[in-house]
Amino acid sequence: MSAIVRFRETAVLWLGVCLTLFVIVAVMTLHFQPMVQVAIFLAISFSIAFMKKPIRGSEKDGPFWLAIDVLFSLLILGSAFYIWDDYMNLVYRAGVPTILDNVVNIVGTLLTLEVTRRTVGWPMIYNGAIRPHK
Repeated sequence: MSAIVRFRETAVLWLGVCLTLFVIVAVMTLHFQPMVQVAIFLAISFSIAFMKKPIRGSEKDGPFWLAIDVLFSLLILGSAFYIWDDYMNLVYRAGVPTILDNVVNIVGTLLTLEVTRRTVGWPMIYNGAIRPHK
């Protein structure tokens, strides 16, 4: 077993533990606002998907691609932290987004499409993003 595979498995294990603990705390307390709960839940879930499903598949995985997956995980976790940290300001300036709000939105949308591609495949991307809706 290579070091990259061990790193990915260890990261998935610890992210899974963090997700489980977060869900227990979020359900048992009212510490997090609903939008913050969803952001944190999706960020950890997406990070698990990035570590579990390499960008180029298991056969072609390497240090560079691991770094890309770690970067994607950090970007989505950073987006969740931004929502958590700036929640009240986001609520009060609804309809008047800042540049950082737009950047977080674009990053979140692109990473959602990437996670969908990795876990479900290209057909879901075509159905959700390209095909016109009636």
